[in-house]
Amino acid sequence: GSQIGLTETARAKPDGYTLGLGSFPALNTIVLDPERKALFGLDSLVYIINQVIDPGIIWAKGDSPYKTLKDLLEDARKRPGEVRASTTGIMGDDHLAILMLEAAAKVKFRIVHLEGSAPVFAAVLGGQVDVAFGNVGDIGLKLKGTPLRILMVMDPQRSKFVPDVPTSIELGFPGVISSSSRGIFGPAGIPDPILKKVQAVFLEAMKDPEHMHKMDNAALAVKPLVGEEFKKYVYELHQRIIPLMEVARKSK
Repeated sequence: GSQIGLTETARAKPDGYTLGLGSFPALNTIVLDPERKALFGLDSLVYIINQVIDPGIIWAKGDSPYKTLKDLLEDARKRPGEVRASTTGIMGDDHLAILMLEAAAKVKFRIVHLEGSAPVFAAVLGGQVDVAFGNVGDIGLKLKGTPLRILMVMDPQRSKFVPDVPTSIELGFPGVISSSSRGIFGPAGIPDPILKKVQAVFLEAMKDPEHMHKMDNAALAVKPLVGEEFKKYVYELHQRIIPLMEVARKSK
């Protein structure tokens, strides 16, 4: 899986010919989880360019009794540990987002871990879970003709793909910020002249109108972060999720 690819990228010759594409915070949780026994750390990689930041969301069926986040939280307080909230996997961004909201709102969900977004869709629409924690890209364009309702976007700004949905900051939870990011990295030690050339090529490609159009069609927000800006983003994310990791391990 991704850990194998990350390990091989970190071990590769730093000549600019071996690069990796990964997601965050998935990479961070691999490094932080002692059970994964990662053979690399954040400093084993050079952060070339980020491509996408896909904000987290909470969503339910269109006919759910939860019309707002307030409805969901009120029910969760009345029935602690009974409201079923799904994720797309243990220690992924969805799982960490649930833990953030539980701490901020002083509620407790019954967390249901599923294998990817397709089983999550089936579980929500089939009534096996009450709400799902996911990302805009999972369902942003599936809203058309599909009975879904998004309760909150876990980002400082509203998403252009679901502009009517309030943010966590608007709803009083400024600390509940979650996303799934995708970026390109390589082994540490790539010479600076090579690194700059590679970054320039990827940045030009990401700004290409055809690429932007395809990403819009997938409801994925392109957010290029180059070099040190990308590294800063990854390291700050790392510090934010460290306190959540022990809680995540206990809630498996």
